[in-house]
Amino acid sequence: MAVFDSKNLRLACGHFLTGITIVTVRSADGVPHGVTVNSFTSVSLDPPLVLVCLDNRLGSYHAFRMGCAFAVHILADHQVELSHRFAQRGTDKFAGLRWDEGLDGVPILPDYLALFECRVVDTHGSGDHTIFIGQVERIEIRADSGMPLGFFRGNYIKVQEERRSDRIQEPEL
Repeated sequence: MAVFDSKNLRLACGHFLTGITIVTVRSADGVPHGVTVNSFTSVSLDPPLVLVCLDNRLGSYHAFRMGCAFAVHILADHQVELSHRFAQRGTDKFAGLRWDEGLDGVPILPDYLALFECRVVDTHGSGDHTIFIGQVERIEIRADSGMPLGFFRGNYIKVQEERRSDRIQEPEL
């Protein structure tokens, strides 16, 4: 096996196509926080659980660590600028943005493909990240909002839907 460093690991992981989300939380003092995240996945259907992985060095990490709820907004392909905004460090990401309050006052952005409002049920520290597992309390799907925003090899990409008759079928349970 070849020797590698964290830069090589990041490069290799960049070959895995991911979606882009913005995860939001509200700190104990009422300040809204949010961050662009591509480490998001479902964990369980029963109970309904999802997870996000956050860098422990984030300026908003403490707000997420102390929060009891968070929201995950799946972004559409026209939301590159919003993704950039929430990826910036050290800025007020909500300045001039319209948003509503969701579960426990968590900020809910007005535009997304799908929204997951979650209560934190578990956290796991591992390396320089923390895995936040949330039980989904509410979802909203906006099927008419476009295609998802993707990320591949360090760049945003547009996903094109392929219309085929041999679509993958959901497994029978």
